[in-house]
Parts: sequence; C-alpha cells; structure tokens
Amino acid sequence: VAIAGPVVAQSPSAPAVPAPTATACLLAPASDTPYSSQINKQIQDYGAQKAIAVTVLSSEGDLQKQVDQFRDCIAKGVNAIVFNPNDPAALNPALEEAKAAGIITVSVDAYVTNPDTYNLYNNQVEYAKIGAKWLFDKMGGKRTVYYMRGFAGHPADTDRHTGFQKALAEYPGIKVLPTIDGEHTQWDSAAEAEEFGAAF
Repeated sequence: VAIAGPVVAQSPSAPAVPAPTATACLLAPASDTPYSSQINKQIQDYGAQKAIAVTVLSSEGDLQKQVDQFRDCIAKGVNAIVFNPNDPAALNPALEEAKAAGIITVSVDAYVTNPDTYNLYNNQVEYAKIGAKWLFDKMGGKRTVYYMRGFAGHPADTDRHTGFQKALAEYPGIKVLPTIDGEHTQWDSAAEAEEFGAAF
C-alpha cells in the first residue's frame, strides 16, 4: 500500500558564491552614470563568481586622485589592478611600483606606455572616424554638428578627437559648433546639451 503525503515545492537554491581567493582593484573613471555604474557592478559580480573580491574606486577624471588610489591598492597588496587611465604616462611610476610588488596591471579602454602593463583597448581613432563619417553621410555632407567630448587629456578622448578631425577633413560642408569637455558625466553633458538647445 502506497501512502502519499503532501508534496512541498522547493525553490531551487541560488548557486553558492565561492569564498574569495584573490583580490583586485578596479579604478574606474566615473561612477555617477547608469553606464559606468552598470559596468562596475558587472565586474564585481563576475569577480565574485571567480572567487575574486573586487574593490571599485572612481577618480571622476581626477588624475592625482587616480594615482593616489593606485598606490592605496598597492599598499593593500591586491593581486591585480584593472584601470581606465586618465593619462597614458602619468601612472608609470605607480605601475613600476606595482610590478615590484608582484601585482598584475591591466589598462582597459585606453592605453598606457608602461611596457609591463596589459593594454586592452580598441582602435579609438578609427572608431571615432567611422562613427563620424557615418553621421556626416547621413547628413548629406552638409549642415551643423554639435560636438561633445569626454575627459580632457584622457587617452581615449584624445584618440577619438583625432579620428573625428580626420573624418571632418573629408567633409568641408560640415560645420562644427564649439563645445567644452563633457567630463564623461551625465550631469555636465546634459547641462551642455540644454545650454545648446536654449541657444538655438
């Protein structure tokens, strides 16, 4: 005789997160936009899956602040430092200190000149040139463009500006209105756009 008791539904348990076996710092250029916040969180979540505790620090475009954060991470003895550089060469002394401490360094989105750092970035010059040419073609090679840039002095911004200027040279009918650096923040860029709209 089979006696069936009540069936209790059990929800599948979430996979266990392994205890951290390594540590890393992520030095981000910004943290106050949905874009940057999402990327920072995704990196932390992925690190947790791989048993890597990731500390996220943001310099908000301040070069000296980024240098100080870099040295703080070295002092903490992390295993790796992943960073988006505010300058291609200014971090080199800190990068040499990291190498001496046995810390792996990885630059993303833009390059640094330190030979011992892994550089992971796309061709920003060509990236900007292709995008600008697409836009200028859609505009029929004429009309006016409002051009907004990111962090002043950032390697990626410098390269993208070079690419934009190369494309612009091929379209004499395109007029570019002067602009200021957008500082890669949602709020400064939004304010610039509103000021532009009010002027026209």
